[in-house]
Amino acid sequence: NYIPKVTREIDLEEQALGSSTFSSKKRLDSMVAKKAKWMWQETPGFIGNHGVSQIYGDPSDLWVLYEDASTAKLEEAFKWNKKSVSPIPGYEVEFGTMIQTKLATGFARKVQRVVEEASSTEISLSDMDVDVGD
Repeated sequence: NYIPKVTREIDLEEQALGSSTFSSKKRLDSMVAKKAKWMWQETPGFIGNHGVSQIYGDPSDLWVLYEDASTAKLEEAFKWNKKSVSPIPGYEVEFGTMIQTKLATGFARKVQRVVEEASSTEISLSDMDVDVGD
């Protein structure tokens, strides 16, 4: 048996200032969990093909959310600093340019990653950095 232990988030500002200590004032229960959402930009005129729950933000911006399985693939590859990943068969997303390309035609469109605060019902252990405890 093991108890998962949540590791701390790295404070980039703190790191840039040269402090490597984790402030005891920061408490785990006061940290806000973050959840990434991945989306691709639809072609004008086709946004109506998607349900309201699939559209991110203002429909005129044309952002369509990837399904959960594709989001998981994108996020995992992004966290591991991969150059690209295929979130769905026949498509490749390149992280350096944030472009999704349809391999059969070469058609390219923008993708984006948005990180938002996650509610407690949206958080799972896979969303956090965990270490195996003693």
